Amino acid sequence: MADPEKIIPKPGSDSPCADDSDAAPDGMIMPGDSEPSSTSNNKGKPRGVGRQVAQLVVIPALIVVASIAAASLFVWVASARENLEDQVIRLRGCGGSGPGPWGFQDPRYKDCWRAAFNIASQIDQIQDPQQRAELSEDLVSILNEKVTSDEVLLLRWVLVAIGRLGQPGGLDVLMASMDTASVQVRQGAVEGLLAWSQHNRSGPQHPARRSLAKLVKALGDAEPLVAERAALALGHLATAQDAEVVAALACDAHARAVLVGARGTQRIGV
Repeated sequence: MADPEKIIPKPGSDSPCADDSDAAPDGMIMPGDSEPSSTSNNKGKPRGVGRQVAQLVVIPALIVVASIAAASLFVWVASARENLEDQVIRLRGCGGSGPGPWGFQDPRYKDCWRAAFNIASQIDQIQDPQQRAELSEDLVSILNEKVTSDEVLLLRWVLVAIGRLGQPGGLDVLMASMDTASVQVRQGAVEGLLAWSQHNRSGPQHPARRSLAKLVKALGDAEPLVAERAALALGHLATAQDAEVVAALACDAHARAVLVGARGTQRIGV
């Protein structure tokens, strides 16, 4: 009979044959052996935490910011291109909205002169001759009937818009405004005349040549901007045969310098 002690497995072995070899069969891991650690194998490799943060937080945040920016831009562009008819309607309701007693101002006044500014800024986009003519008539009517003399910012931008339109009926309004006491209004008038002078109707038949005397007088304006714009307008409208203009420019070094800078002396010959 076999000795019982010889068939009792040793601790850690599953069979009495464990004594025959200390090596484990291929593919088997002994209880006392340590399993290869995936952590040790990946030592030195990035764990990917930064990439996860970028995917979960940074990229979505950038998408949201870009969407908000695009929406804001769309709203801004849409508001900047508000329908011209709406702007004109707003101007029609602006009569008497300027400064009031004791320095108070009608809250509508800011909206009114901004409407005039928006119109002046969008005139280059109007290509239809009939639309330009109708808009000019509207603005001249508003200027004569709705706007008071103390609403100087509103007057300024309506005058600029009328000049940029360059339509019959607007020139007389601009010329009359050149004699006003308000610097803002004179600036608007001379800016309008300069814009009018730059239209393609050049030469002796240019309608704005009727304003030559007003522009020559404006060369001596106390406001430098008015004098400079007047010189530039003369550079577009006058010719070497306009003796009064040539004489005035010959005596005004600053005006000549403005014209030289704008290459406006060639036609006048000063």
